[in-house]
Amino acid sequence: MSIELPQTHEARKQISALRRECFLSYRDISSAAGVSVRAIRNCERYNVLVVEARVRIDYLYDVCRLLSEIVEQRYIRKWLREPKEVFFGKSPLELVKENRTEELKKVINELLNESFS
Repeated sequence: MSIELPQTHEARKQISALRRECFLSYRDISSAAGVSVRAIRNCERYNVLVVEARVRIDYLYDVCRLLSEIVEQRYIRKWLREPKEVFFGKSPLELVKENRTEELKKVINELLNESFS
């Protein structure tokens, strides 16, 4: 079930993989990163992005890598976009934007442990 997301911290490669492998749109990625769609497109092209957005993309990429272990590839985008009760009605993409990825990773790891129990 898992997809192969390469281990990389280069934002350009991460954005490309998030779009190609997780079916995230430029809007999904820009929303999580807290920057414009244009900034994400330019980053994919020129690998230039403000540090804070680069960190959030790194977080989003890690979250998608974890999710790929328990969610089918075609459903990752849906899972990230939908508000979750466990996050008090916020979506996982909103948590990435708010730099609350540890909370998000904890829930994913719990789901991961349940799926292999």
